[in-house]
Parts: sequence; C-alpha cells; structure tokens
Amino acid sequence: MPSVKRDSTGKASDFVGGERHTELVRRDGGRAFTANQSMGGNKITSLGAPVLPDDAARLQDVGAGAGGLDVNNVFIYSTVNALM
Repeated sequence: MPSVKRDSTGKASDFVGGERHTELVRRDGGRAFTANQSMGGNKITSLGAPVLPDDAARLQDVGAGAGGLDVNNVFIYSTVNALM
C-alpha cells in the first residue's frame, strides 16, 4: 500500500505516482462529483438521516414521511362530471 503524501496543511495529497489526479473522489468531500456516478449494482450504506430537501433519504425516513398512508387503499376523486 503506498504511503499517503500530505500537503502543508496536513491534508492528503492528490498526487499518485508523481502525477496529480483531479478525477479522484476525496474522502473529506472536498471535491464534488461532476457527473452521474454508477454504483455498479452496489448499495450506499451508513447513509445519514436527511436534513435538507435535496438530501438522499433512507427507506426508514421515506416511510416515516408518509405519515401512515395506506397505499393499498387508494381512492381516485374527480371534479369532472363525465358519463362512462
């Protein structure tokens, strides 16, 4: 395993094998994704609870947000008076 090189602030360097790799994902979140990322069929694990509206949501949070909706008994109401 290669040793981790650090810059003057102590952060891990983006240099691998003497070359700067700007396409690397940083553990500290210091570089945002610039395109869609495939998980290759794998799961994202240990996801934190959502705080902001655009945050990813866990299944338990989506279920809690439904507020006890019964999706098995759905009724459709219409304001249109139409003959079938």
